[in-house]
Amino acid sequence: MDQEQVLALVNALLSNPETRAETLKLVKKVYPNFQAPELMVDEKYKALQEELEKLRREREEEKLMQERAEKLKKAQEKGFNPEELENVMVQKGIADYDTAMEFLEAQKKAATPYPKYEAPLQEIDLKSLAQTNVNDWARKEALKVLQEERG
Repeated sequence: MDQEQVLALVNALLSNPETRAETLKLVKKVYPNFQAPELMVDEKYKALQEELEKLRREREEEKLMQERAEKLKKAQEKGFNPEELENVMVQKGIADYDTAMEFLEAQKKAATPYPKYEAPLQEIDLKSLAQTNVNDWARKEALKVLQEERG
């Protein structure tokens, strides 16, 4: 390739918008002191874009941490243990603090046993039961139990 062909090639590469940036980067690689305003603007733009993205992520993280702190404070005010709440969220795959609180409330309600009533065993007089109406006998027995409960 002679000098005119090289100049024509370089001119074609620099004239084409699709190859211009890459050509300038290659020239910069071979000649580190080469300065092209497009490259400097592009590098500064990328650096600013990265910095902006970093700031956006940090701001988002701060917002999430603040929301988390508010939710935990709210949970403590309602009487929940924050560690227990977050453990339930992790174990059950619950993403929302309010949902986790509702889950724990429901779990505690379900875990509260009702007092078990055990009727005292007594002998049933089958002869008198056969001679009377079963409904009357059941009513009388229910009344006895209620009277015993009331004292």
